[in-house]
Amino acid sequence: MKADRAGGKTTPCAARVLSRHGLPGLAAAATLWGAAAGAAEVSAADPIASRFWQDKALYAGDTNMLVRRGVLADRRERLATVWARATGIGAKDPIEFFLIGLPSAHDYEAIAVTPAKAEAIHEALTFIGVQPGHPVRPERREYWPKGERVVAHLSCPETDPPIGPVRLERLIWNRRENAPMPESGLVFVGSYRIDAPDRSDHGAYAADARAPFSIASNYNEPTTVLDVPRRAPQGEVYELQYLNPRYVLPTQALVKLTFRPERPPADPRVADLRLDVRAAPAGTRGDPAAPRFSISRTDGSPLVEDGTLNDMLAAFLDLREQARDPFVSVHFADGLRLAALRAVCGVLESIDTENGIRIEPPPPGQLYYRALLPDPAYRNRAARYTQPWELELTQPRGAPAPHATLVRITEHWPDAQALKPELEAVRYPVPEPSALGDLLRRHGPGLPVILVFAEPDMAYGTVMRYLRPVLDAYPTIYVFTSGRSGGPARPGA
Repeated sequence: MKADRAGGKTTPCAARVLSRHGLPGLAAAATLWGAAAGAAEVSAADPIASRFWQDKALYAGDTNMLVRRGVLADRRERLATVWARATGIGAKDPIEFFLIGLPSAHDYEAIAVTPAKAEAIHEALTFIGVQPGHPVRPERREYWPKGERVVAHLSCPETDPPIGPVRLERLIWNRRENAPMPESGLVFVGSYRIDAPDRSDHGAYAADARAPFSIASNYNEPTTVLDVPRRAPQGEVYELQYLNPRYVLPTQALVKLTFRPERPPADPRVADLRLDVRAAPAGTRGDPAAPRFSISRTDGSPLVEDGTLNDMLAAFLDLREQARDPFVSVHFADGLRLAALRAVCGVLESIDTENGIRIEPPPPGQLYYRALLPDPAYRNRAARYTQPWELELTQPRGAPAPHATLVRITEHWPDAQALKPELEAVRYPVPEPSALGDLLRRHGPGLPVILVFAEPDMAYGTVMRYLRPVLDAYPTIYVFTSGRSGGPARPGA
């Protein structure tokens, strides 16, 4: 469906889409929005439009009230209200969205559709004091929905008896758990802005400009305004979440959704933290190979200074007991040995969970912690579905610097009937760290992926001297700390 952004109207195409999905009332509403240029032109058949003009007149000049089409926000009460229409989805239909915008063609898997702009709902939530974060964007290694949470309720006065107000989560039934979705609130991730030819000033709001035009999703939709507070990839939760049969809503029924902040502004749920991991200094009591941990807030004040693993875990546990969501930026010191670092990353993986911490994307010049926890199957060249680069690093005892070799693996298919390709490996000596980028450009580009094979006692900083200059072009790195990938190789020119 297309929207006329210049005029703020929905084209007749919207009505056709809504009619095709069995929603003639919503189709009529789409046409009405396109025609409504003022209060005198609003039909009484559209109570959402009528309410907008009534609220606009009622709260004119009141700086504590925000009025937008389909949206009313009250700063004093810290309450945002959104009006929508029920799609009429049945209890046997999988659900992916609590609420979508009018341009969306996903009403067959949504509970309600609103004429309100997603950006207007974003504005309303910030107006009542809720701070947005960011949506899940795996390509940026943002795997957790981030932001303050809201408590959402739905009411439908047109059912007999009327429904609600009921927590929005209770409308979703999880077939695997045989229970409603947990009442954990929704995360105000806030969508993001994208380039748009007609919005050259600051771009278009993604939730208003890109399908699926999600406002509140029950999976991790990258463009949504509100998300669930957990990892919920679309492919993993699809067909697990259905409408709770207790809350079947008639098609076109008017529904009211309300959103309140979960916590007061002075007590935010999100805790932005920095975790520094370094090698123990000489003379440290206990295990000299055990790393040391420091945790600091964004203002630099410490939670843990040069502590043990147990100190780190205790600090994170204390935050979780306060119902805080620690979002942690992890910094590894160059002096850490790979074997010790791999052990630390194993611990981080075990606590990077809904009830633990949420690890942020790696800072510039750092590896994502999962780079130290590669899938062992990647060692086997023949078992890979495609071939990344390989970087071998060895440092004989007493040698001043490591021996580095770049390996390019090329697949050759001997004939059309071949089930597997023949692999050719070519080795290129890397005389110094700065030469790696030149070799990759000269013999590549290839996949933007490098598998590193290094010795367990090699320092993280030694590996990173090779990788830091090429991280922007080759962002996906996996580091193996023992063994090599197999297969013969010939020297390259």
